[in-house]
Amino acid sequence: MNLALTVLEIVAPVFLLAAIGFVWVKVGLEYRIQFVTRLAMTMGVPCLIFVSLMQTQIDPAALTALSAATVMAYGGVTLACLLLVHVLRLERRTYAAPLIFGNTGNLGLPLALFAFGEVGFSYAIIVFAIMAIWSFTYGISLVAGSGALTKVLREPLVWAVLKGGVAVERDPLPLSVWEETCTWRKAAVDQLAGEGRAYLHDFFGWWPILFPGFPGPGGWHVDGSNFHHRLQSKGQALVTLYLFSDIEPGDGGTALACGSHHDVARLLCDAEPEGLSIEALTKSLPEVESGRVVEVTGSAGDIAFLHPFLVHGFSANRGQSVRFACNPQYPFKEEMNLMRRDGDHSPVEEAIRVGLGWSA
Repeated sequence: MNLALTVLEIVAPVFLLAAIGFVWVKVGLEYRIQFVTRLAMTMGVPCLIFVSLMQTQIDPAALTALSAATVMAYGGVTLACLLLVHVLRLERRTYAAPLIFGNTGNLGLPLALFAFGEVGFSYAIIVFAIMAIWSFTYGISLVAGSGALTKVLREPLVWAVLKGGVAVERDPLPLSVWEETCTWRKAAVDQLAGEGRAYLHDFFGWWPILFPGFPGPGGWHVDGSNFHHRLQSKGQALVTLYLFSDIEPGDGGTALACGSHHDVARLLCDAEPEGLSIEALTKSLPEVESGRVVEVTGSAGDIAFLHPFLVHGFSANRGQSVRFACNPQYPFKEEMNLMRRDGDHSPVEEAIRVGLGWSA
């Protein structure tokens, strides 16, 4: 009885989700399968794989053993299924791929999570990642009847596995960066925003991911869609970019409009005391001249700290790799003070003062 309840506890959430989808369609509500599938395979699953691989704390020896075992297992399954298809004289392009590649994602991942917790989920992600690589390489060639390398390289899921694997092997940005005990991160933020004046959150924020061939530059904006912008707003102390891939010139590094933080400071000063919404501020930004544009470059593990008023956007990715970065937000604890009696202005505040002509 206890065993049955344990199994039910594990599988019930999976069947509950399936039941919701079944009822949804049965009552006639719209469900765009193509859109949902594309959204999941283009955004949801790649992000899940990348972040899970990056966060995994599996022992390296266990990781190596599991990876080797998974490769050998899928190799054996592939040979066995191909032999079965041949013996039964079935159409290989129709039957081989479904037999080889089981549903280790939609069913396997949640079952591993509910049954074995976060540790089991980490192991399951490794298995799923290897299966995904095999599916989007050999699996595509099975169905297409020939190699399709260009199509493989356009799949976000493949890049997520590769980049996540690099993160596991190289550990370019250890998760201790997000812990309060990370002294060098706190020292850097204190030096720029003022000692103890900014919150250091432990979340990743936005993930700006740029694929090869993406055009640019463009998308000029100032960060901060979650607060009203005023000259001394506390909504954001620094714009941060945590690089998870090497970015050479032309590889799609974030485009920066040099000196634009002075322009934004003047716009916000003119809008006092009401301030500006993010939409109004974006519309008021002056046109960015090409001579002012520079691209962020660096190695995986580097962090760029930018002024919160700096106008930035995307640049063209003319390279061969996907650019991975995250953009956590560090707000001030209190509003900025551009007229401190003791003159103890942070570099962020002093840059605004310079833009307004208030600095001696």
